Amino acid sequence: VQSYDINGNAVELTAYDDIARMILHMIDHLNGIQFTKRAHHILNETEVEAYFDNE
Repeated sequence: VQSYDINGNAVELTAYDDIARMILHMIDHLNGIQFTKRAHHILNETEVEAYFDNE
């Protein structure tokens, strides 16, 4: 991820596994993309329903 700190300096972060997924999730929120929109392309409808039924 490339970004800028509070002073305007360029910052770069490389993340893996769960942290990378968390960052992508937060960037998606900033871009107006909800988890269910992205998950729809990864999971079928039955799997998405089962996920939410188990919460």
